[in-house]
Amino acid sequence: MKYQQANTDLFGLKVIDEEPETNIYRNILYIPRSKLNTDKDVEYGIYDQFGRLITNASTRRGWPNHSVGQSTSSCINPLGDHNRAEDYIYFYGGHISNHFGHFITETLPRFWCQPHIYQNKKILIHSAFDLNYLFSLAWVKKFFPF
Repeated sequence: MKYQQANTDLFGLKVIDEEPETNIYRNILYIPRSKLNTDKDVEYGIYDQFGRLITNASTRRGWPNHSVGQSTSSCINPLGDHNRAEDYIYFYGGHISNHFGHFITETLPRFWCQPHIYQNKKILIHSAFDLNYLFSLAWVKKFFPF
């Protein structure tokens, strides 16, 4: 979804009905959510090869748009000796919460693109919950049957 200036009282935004922008990043560092201290977890995220937060993959809100608590850089050397992903290509599905409203606004928009972009790819997500719990939620099961 793209935004452009418009003469409305909706914060100057207008929804443009076009295909969403799709970005491809290589050599990224995935840092999972902390299971111990999720309220103050600023370390998680997707970082580029230089340790900078990939803002298109971060949790954002407001106008002007800003990051929600995530660190803009990682102190972990992304080129260091880390476990490597089994597959070469993943689709980033965003952050999945157990709150329906957050699921609608933060997760589903990433899947708005044509399914051919993410079909037959492993989906990488961030969540404070494990997959068994997430898929026990009625709305997650309904949108992502498998």
